[in-house]
Amino acid sequence: MESTATLKKIKIKTGVLTRNVKEYKGYNTEVFKLTEKLEALKLESDDAGKIRQTEEVLAESMAMLPNCKSRIQASIDDLEANMVGIEGQEETEEVVNAEKALAEAKAFLETI
Repeated sequence: MESTATLKKIKIKTGVLTRNVKEYKGYNTEVFKLTEKLEALKLESDDAGKIRQTEEVLAESMAMLPNCKSRIQASIDDLEANMVGIEGQEETEEVVNAEKALAEAKAFLETI
């Protein structure tokens, strides 16, 4: 019973890690698009309100990036801690997926 609970925890933690990486990528894409939009607005528009609003949204998105990065690191640490007691279960789908997600997340974390 304990091993089933451990595998379930690992599956959940893997999903959390994957979601956090995806969320960071989403915010990063949003920052890129908003930066382009802001530059275009500054060149083409005289609407100061629209420019200011876009700047505020951009600032909020940029503020989320460090938060997401720290959540990715926390998710990595949490998943690694939960994988300590998995002797004899290394070939289960949950463990294989967790190891893959850990490797991808660590590689991604090094690039940001």
